[in-house]
Amino acid sequence: MNIRLAKQNDIQHILYLMEEAKAFLASQNIDQWQNAYPSKTDILQDLEQKNGYVLYDDTEIVGYVCISFDGEPCYEKIDGSWLSNQKYAVVHRMAVQNQKKGRGLAGKMFCFAEKICKENGVNSLRVDTDEKNRLMQRVFEKQGFTYCGIVDLGDSEKIAFEKILK
Repeated sequence: MNIRLAKQNDIQHILYLMEEAKAFLASQNIDQWQNAYPSKTDILQDLEQKNGYVLYDDTEIVGYVCISFDGEPCYEKIDGSWLSNQKYAVVHRMAVQNQKKGRGLAGKMFCFAEKICKENGVNSLRVDTDEKNRLMQRVFEKQGFTYCGIVDLGDSEKIAFEKILK
């Protein structure tokens, strides 16, 4: 498996992954991503800002992740406290093809995010997820993230985590 910056011609594959992820979350009775988010506009913006990455094997794209160094305005106010006040990167819109779940691919994308952080002199990585999304919470825990509190994204509240990179 390899990871590279997403390209315009990847958009249909990425959108398919997003729709598949939405259906999976709905099947688990998780409200996350059950509205218009993430939309094609969100993905196109990721690509334009060079924040979108695809995980691929020899034949197909099997994962997608947005890694942003622009901060997250919703993270400015947290019911709890972040581990640090330093510059951070945010992981958003992570999805793995349903057939490939359980193979450690989300972990590979987090390792990649950490590598990019270090290359950019950033030592903090932040994420959020739905309180019911236990699968993603387990991924966060496996990757060494620490629960920090609750953030308000406007239309919903999410639980937030941070990892200090060494």
